Amino acid sequence: MAYRTISITTDQPVQEGIASGTIYPGMALERTSTADTVQPHSVADGAVNARLVAVEDEWQGRGIATAYTAANRCFFKSFQPGDEAYMRIASGQNIAVGDELTSNGDGYLKKKVNDSSSGDMDKTVFGVALEAANCLAAAGLCRVQVA
Repeated sequence: MAYRTISITTDQPVQEGIASGTIYPGMALERTSTADTVQPHSVADGAVNARLVAVEDEWQGRGIATAYTAANRCFFKSFQPGDEAYMRIASGQNIAVGDELTSNGDGYLKKKVNDSSSGDMDKTVFGVALEAANCLAAAGLCRVQVA
């Protein structure tokens, strides 16, 4: 099912910052060292403590496909565990319902892959897929319950 909004179930307020680079609604974000600036989450499998997600600029009539450009205002929310969001999934991913998702290191999410290394302990789960998403050929969107 395609949604027309990123924020599906949450009562968190919209926040705003300045985009550092191109940001699409549904991307996982992180704050930068520059005041009030956000960028796509940049550490693959890394910590996503604030669970920031870019949302569409509904005040300007822009939908989920319209990107924020560098140095312009960007709207986002800090999602809480249990909230649902329509999130961007990286190209090359085939997501099933119930898959745990982590950061791809570019604002997109990917399926958490367990391996035998101790590195699994460092993988931070952003959320769980609530629907299947075949993104093998191109990046896509998926309904995610935030962890």
